Amino acid sequence: MHIIFCVDRGVLPGLHVAAYSLLDRIHPAAGDTHFSIFSDALHESDMVLLQRTLTAIGKPFALELRRLDPLSFVGFPTLNNSLATYYRLFAAQIMEVDRFLYVDADTLCDVDVSELQSFDMKSAPVAWVPACECIRMAEAKGDGKCHGVYCPMSSGVLGPVSLELCSLPEGTGPG
Repeated sequence: MHIIFCVDRGVLPGLHVAAYSLLDRIHPAAGDTHFSIFSDALHESDMVLLQRTLTAIGKPFALELRRLDPLSFVGFPTLNNSLATYYRLFAAQIMEVDRFLYVDADTLCDVDVSELQSFDMKSAPVAWVPACECIRMAEAKGDGKCHGVYCPMSSGVLGPVSLELCSLPEGTGPG
């Protein structure tokens, strides 16, 4: 399973919690979990600390820092003085895998996400996760429907992303 995060130094504690919670819940039969961390600001020492955090779980994983050039995002407005929020938009061009799961660093995972690796997306390039209040309503009614209630989708969990169906117009992306 390939999981990506797009982070800056301001979300390091959240990155540790998110990655730990994902790895902890993934069933051992799912095989190795590969984390790709997209950033323009993390240092190798940050990655060593994250490696130590994840090693404590005792499951196999790989950890990779993928650097993006912030100059590729000139003119984009920052969010909390960071451009990291945009890196997920170009991950499909950079990743060399069939599928990946994008997760925000402030996500706490309490389920095994490995089943998403074989999820049938039909012809959709990206699967979106509905916001919690929509899920709670569907569960309360017992039929899996939102019943006309506005059901926002979370951009904090995108996945799985099927790379064979994703493409950006020529000349766009982190060049």
